[in-house]
Amino acid sequence: MQEQLPTVGQQNVDDVECFTYPDSVMTEDGGAEADVNCRVGKAASVFQCLRPIWTSCVVSTATKIWLYNSIVVSVTSYASETWKMAARTEHKLNVFHQRCFRKILSHIQRPHYKRGNLALVNSRNLSDIVTERRFRMAGQILRLTRSSSGESGNILDSSGWQAYNRTPAPKKTWRRTFQQDLQTVDFK
Repeated sequence: MQEQLPTVGQQNVDDVECFTYPDSVMTEDGGAEADVNCRVGKAASVFQCLRPIWTSCVVSTATKIWLYNSIVVSVTSYASETWKMAARTEHKLNVFHQRCFRKILSHIQRPHYKRGNLALVNSRNLSDIVTERRFRMAGQILRLTRSSSGESGNILDSSGWQAYNRTPAPKKTWRRTFQQDLQTVDFK
């Protein structure tokens, strides 16, 4: 028996494996891997366009880091609040972040700058920045549910959620990622 495709008006809606919706790549399994790859690619392109600034001797290191954090990190972390963070995704983000800092700081001859030393540039891992953004979004959702319904909402409760899903449930969901973040900061 052939499956009935949904329609909008008189048009059939195609069943696709992935599509782009407001600059985010949505996949059938709900994973973030394709979106992270796209975001890192766009950020690498932006980083490359700013190469004259990174190699300039006139621009201070503090200004370069400020520009990197405000331009490149914002491109990388756009819509990252919804990403399911697997170890592979975290590693990919952090490697990109370190590589960019190495290129920015390549002209500095400091013996105490070692690979992975983000304290020197007063920065954090990119995966930690994404986690912070996820906490901010959860706080906004909780404040919204309290103000609209008069009771506290629980975004970790999935009892009322039902979705049409042909594939098996993923092992790593956004909710599980968020619960893991809460355990990491020892939130009870």
